[in-house]
Amino acid sequence: MPHLPVSMKDMRPRLITRHLLAMGPVQVAASMLYIVLMTLASDFERSTYVECGALNIFPSLSSAGRSQPKALLLSCCAQFPFAVAIAWLQLRYYYCTLPRHARLWGAVTAYCLLQVSSIMVLWAITVHAAGNSLFHLVSAAAMFLTAGLYMACSQVLTWRYLMPIGYIDAGSYWLKRRVIFVYFTAAAIMWTCYFLNEFFCFPFCEYETVISITSLNYFRTFSAAYSVFGMGEFITYELFCVYLLTVLWDLI
Repeated sequence: MPHLPVSMKDMRPRLITRHLLAMGPVQVAASMLYIVLMTLASDFERSTYVECGALNIFPSLSSAGRSQPKALLLSCCAQFPFAVAIAWLQLRYYYCTLPRHARLWGAVTAYCLLQVSSIMVLWAITVHAAGNSLFHLVSAAAMFLTAGLYMACSQVLTWRYLMPIGYIDAGSYWLKRRVIFVYFTAAAIMWTCYFLNEFFCFPFCEYETVISITSLNYFRTFSAAYSVFGMGEFITYELFCVYLLTVLWDLI
């Protein structure tokens, strides 16, 4: 059984470590919010343009990253050492608490976290790649699938082995379940809307707005499908960061 603190003096190093490691996912969540808001404020037209000619109201994170590349690169590179530390702690925790036959899945879970972190760094470095290129699609799909696999494996291990012996706080488990549900729901809707827009340029609703500037008329079509994709992408990133905070809640 893991060592249990017996006084506030014993708790202090754990709380300090938890707060330090929490800076990793917190700064990623805050940075993504900053990047999206700055893009909407300073580069709305270019970041929300889609190739089929329709405009949307919310940029994808890749479009926002191309608008704010330095902020994206700094955020993704800064999170890597925190992810390595969290994965190492999680691997040690699983080794100490899981039965022998389940430790392999604990190692797979920690590896998935390292994979997500590495893909984020690669994404930031290659953010200027075309949005519809095979490399971009594969890296984006790999990031979301690996993040989903990490959360699913972690949750199954928690439910199957750790909750019955009281190693997981009930509040943490309650929050994990809801974060995972919303994450996979948002991911399913997000990718559905992406393919609807990519292959059919499918708008959920259309309207025309006439803007008269020097006697010229500009007609714009609102593509809600790609807007939903951008919002879903942003929500899944934020939820993954929240899930990492619940993992730290359990580990330290």
